[in-house]
Amino acid sequence: MISFLLPTRGRPEWLVRTIANLHAMTKREHEIIIGIDADDPTLTDYMNMLTQEPYKIFPQRTQPSAAVNALLPYALGDILCPMADDIEIHTKDWDDALLSLPADGLWVAWPHDGGNGKCTIPIMGRAWAQTVGHVFPPVLERWYGDTWVGDVAHRAGRAYPLMDIRFLHHSPCNPDTKHDAPDDDTFWYQHRDNNAHIRKDKAMYESSRGIAMRDAEAGRVRARIGARK
Repeated sequence: MISFLLPTRGRPEWLVRTIANLHAMTKREHEIIIGIDADDPTLTDYMNMLTQEPYKIFPQRTQPSAAVNALLPYALGDILCPMADDIEIHTKDWDDALLSLPADGLWVAWPHDGGNGKCTIPIMGRAWAQTVGHVFPPVLERWYGDTWVGDVAHRAGRAYPLMDIRFLHHSPCNPDTKHDAPDDDTFWYQHRDNNAHIRKDKAMYESSRGIAMRDAEAGRVRARIGARK
C-alpha cells in the first residue's frame, strides 16, 4: 500500500482536486492521510468535505516537513509519499515504476517535477523511514529537507530518480506553472523571514554536523541492507 502524507492549509477546494487526482492516477492500493492546523480559518470547510479520508488536526501551526513526520505514525503503507495540496500527478499508473525497486523497502525515489532532476518530491519505502528515523530531517526547520533525503539516498547507494514519471508542483517557485494555484498561506508562511531561514538551514545542511548526520543515516541503511543478505 502507498501512504500519501498530505498537509494542507486554507485551500479545501484545491485539496478536493488533489485527492481526486491521486485516486485517478494511482493503480495500487493507497491511502491519503490529511494534516490540518487547528487554527486554520477554513477548518470547518475541511471537516465538512473530509468524509472518506483520515485526517489529523495539529494543535499548533506546523511546518510542512514537520507535519509530514507527524503523520507518519498513522500511515499503514509500506511505501510513503509526502505530498502537498498543489501537486498534480500527470503520469497514469505512475506507481508501476515502483515495482522494479528493491523489495526490502530501503530506497528513495523521486519523479520529474519540472526541475533539474534533483530530489524534490521524495518517495520512500517504509523501511527507509524506519531506519533513518524520519521522512524529513527534524534538524531542518523549513528548507533543504528534500535535498537532505536525496543526498542520504545517494550516499547509501539507494537513489532512484524516475524521470519518466511526471509530478507537477503548482508552486510559486515552479516556472512551469506560473503560480496557477490559489495563494497558499503555508507557502508564504514558510517564506516569511525567508533569507534568515534559508541561511540557517543551509548552514546546518552544509555543516560538518549535517554531513556527519547524513553519513550516519546512510550507514544505518547500508548496515540494514547488509544484514538482510
